[in-house]
Amino acid sequence: MQAHAHLAAFRDLYPGLKTALMLSRSRASAERLAEAAQAAGISAQVLDDAEALLSRSYIVISMVPGTARMTPFLDANSMKPVAFAAAVDTGRSWKPEALPAFDVLATDSLEQSHAPYGADGNPVTTVAFQHDLIELAAAPHPTASSGRSFFAFRGAALADLALAHLVVTKARAQGLGTKLPR
Repeated sequence: MQAHAHLAAFRDLYPGLKTALMLSRSRASAERLAEAAQAAGISAQVLDDAEALLSRSYIVISMVPGTARMTPFLDANSMKPVAFAAAVDTGRSWKPEALPAFDVLATDSLEQSHAPYGADGNPVTTVAFQHDLIELAAAPHPTASSGRSFFAFRGAALADLALAHLVVTKARAQGLGTKLPR
């Protein structure tokens, strides 16, 4: 469900989106997402190899649920030199030793998180977040568009805000709702 919501959001944010690549522990899950992308007019391909996906993608969303025996499998070194990764899974699917390959490391709140979380549920020791949304909302990051950027967060509140923004934007575009006085 989460991957389908991301696909819908990306379709709205990037109307020129032409290709989506999928990788999942369950091929059937990836195939359902690929079918949804194709139904929306996006070329889709299911891959079985994380390195192939990373080397071909400019934007990567990782959303791997935590399990007791999970082993990180995403290597930041395999990404394009200019790419963006959003770790909805707090970073647990990314190899901690490769996280220094990111030029920009950000989170929703530096007060709440100082580093991405590993597969064991603990903060990694290989990197620390440098930026958060409050800082990034004030001014664009000067080097984010010229390197690899990583955004990891614990999820729920930020996802709710992002969805609320999409709902309000669509409602306004369709002339729906009632504007309340301040």
